[in-house]
Amino acid sequence: MARLAFPTGARARLAVHLSALCIVGWAAASATRLKLPGLPAEEAREVADRFEEHRRTGEFRSALSGVRRLLKSYPDRPEYLQAEAELLTQLGDSAGAAASWEAFMAVAPFPADACPHIGLAYDRSRSVAKALDAHRRCYETDPTNGDLASSYAAALTTADRFAEAERIYEQILKRWPGYTDALIGLLRLKFKQDRSAEVASLLSSMLKAGKRTTDVLAVAARLARERGDRPAAKAYLAEAIQVAPDYPDLYRELAELQDADRDWPEAIKTYRALLAVAPGDARARKRLRELEGLR
Repeated sequence: MARLAFPTGARARLAVHLSALCIVGWAAASATRLKLPGLPAEEAREVADRFEEHRRTGEFRSALSGVRRLLKSYPDRPEYLQAEAELLTQLGDSAGAAASWEAFMAVAPFPADACPHIGLAYDRSRSVAKALDAHRRCYETDPTNGDLASSYAAALTTADRFAEAERIYEQILKRWPGYTDALIGLLRLKFKQDRSAEVASLLSSMLKAGKRTTDVLAVAARLARERGDRPAAKAYLAEAIQVAPDYPDLYRELAELQDADRDWPEAIKTYRALLAVAPGDARARKRLRELEGLR
């Protein structure tokens, strides 16, 4: 599985957290005069130092190995479990990250620090029931938190529990009108229920308000395609690609539209762009060879 690309802010938070991790750990050990079982103190310090260096240089597998050596001595230390979960996420092991977050929540003084990461980890591992349960637990820690509420409503939508999801989205928007995540979630919910007229109305208001995010543009493209307005669908997808140039599905949808419309020169360009961001897409590579053979 490919590594997950973290937003700059998330990388910065990870760096700050892990930089402080060893300091926190050693301060606590010193304060309680505990010795690391099975790992001599001096060796443990060396492991901690190497871990920090590997983290700093982006050698996440080596950093993970160091954290796990420390966990063998302190298996219930929340800062080590959090570091393990974050590193596993960086390495694309979503199921492993979810397990680490579960262990973290069982021992951490503030279990909500795992939110919404634990639900997202289950989302990425395609564990729908576990994701829903995790998002629910996070939501219940603070129902007034808009991010946690939106994540739970999205999980409910995935589980086809539309009425519950819509009620939460409406509560969010009543408290914070214009909350982008809730608006996008509500848009997806209505689209999934084939409420096309409501989707069109909500889309129109969002686009007029300047909310031309990738998600909004992608839904606009699908609605336009559903209504037979293929030029508009292609225009929305092209704009969405400008906003999110590393999102393979956007290229894939645009290339398939261009291909079906026999706009093969443009389809060739889009398939090439798709393969630049998703080189393992065998179907796209095969179709590109076929189109290039038509020239």
